[in-house]
Amino acid sequence: MPWCYNGAMDREDLSRQTQETLTHLHNPAYLSAHPLAALLGGEHPLAGDALRRLLLEMIEQLKPAQSAPTALADWRRYRHIVLRYVEGHSMASVARELAVSHRQASRDHQQAIDALAMLVKVRCSIPRLGVAARPAGLPDLAGARAEPETEAMEPAGAGESSTSLAEVVAGVLATLGKLLPDRQSRVELSVADTLPPVAVAPALLRQALLHLLIYATEAARGGEVSFAAADAAPGVTIRIGVGSPGGEPLSRHPHSAEPVELRELVEGARQLIVDQGGTVEVGDGIKRPRLVTVVLPAVERRKVLVVDDNPDVVMLFRRYLRGKPYRLIQATSGAGALRLAGELRPDVIILDVLIPSEDGWDILHKLRAAPGLADTPVVVCSVLPERALARSLRVAEFLPKPVTCPALLAALERCVGVGG
Repeated sequence: MPWCYNGAMDREDLSRQTQETLTHLHNPAYLSAHPLAALLGGEHPLAGDALRRLLLEMIEQLKPAQSAPTALADWRRYRHIVLRYVEGHSMASVARELAVSHRQASRDHQQAIDALAMLVKVRCSIPRLGVAARPAGLPDLAGARAEPETEAMEPAGAGESSTSLAEVVAGVLATLGKLLPDRQSRVELSVADTLPPVAVAPALLRQALLHLLIYATEAARGGEVSFAAADAAPGVTIRIGVGSPGGEPLSRHPHSAEPVELRELVEGARQLIVDQGGTVEVGDGIKRPRLVTVVLPAVERRKVLVVDDNPDVVMLFRRYLRGKPYRLIQATSGAGALRLAGELRPDVIILDVLIPSEDGWDILHKLRAAPGLADTPVVVCSVLPERALARSLRVAEFLPKPVTCPALLAALERCVGVGG
């Protein structure tokens, strides 16, 4: 029977066993006899050298992207586990090397071990498909190389992860193409470019989405799979649609008809995402094609709603605000501005009053009249010299176009009190 991780004791036990293998990372005989060799190898337990290689690959999955700030806690935890177990330094030596207290080093050590144990748990879920039920072309992940673009993983509750969903999805689709090269289902992708970073560890999100997309492509049986992500009030919402080739419901009794291995893929993904503060729901697929809905918590940033029909302006603002504590959302019409403002409750609204076929001042009036928006600061942005008019209407700020980066940052700071 495969090991099932359900309770807190199971997680603690897995962390303990993971640390045991790391302590004896350079002892193949010990590793060959360790329970993780059988757990990760399935019907054919891993040899000591193979388990060591796999552990080293999973350690590399903890490595942050090269573009990640070196001060990020993820880098420190990754360096800690490399220094401690790959290079064999003592805890005191690691603390000196990383310039942290012994107490902080102990916290980093436990969080790194827990993160690695979570990867071990994820690795164990795919092999449960078994040889007969394994989708065509899906190799044993125990022998797969870690993808070079894999980003850093952070344990649940650490609160420091900031992940680009678009980057993770691109990596997952590339991996899916390698794992299931003969799949017949086509994935239609729609990821809004307005998405904020999500507060989910990248490696865990990657594995969860891989589980869900393998589930979707297998459940679709050659039908179309749609993957759409958008910014919504509860957080970043992903909808994975699973339909039959004719677009009809998959089954009158879909859950009973699905192989248990596919249902376990969904449950594995659910555990990973729930541990990170998100949710996963699966529709019944009886009256319509099945829909998997995932809600991920967004990184907390000041929300800036830009009401402007010119995509170049919004692109410029995004460039100005890159790396700043702001989350930029675009509306191209008054109706869109009212809808998004009602859903997302922005901290500040930047309004271009020269939107074609609409009166920007009328949009301003409607925004102020909408429930809950009367006190939201509005920055009027225009190529016309309308500062006096804007001030007379008691807007928070006036930005003349073309807008410079210092002017935009200064206006936002005055409105919401966040420095760049």
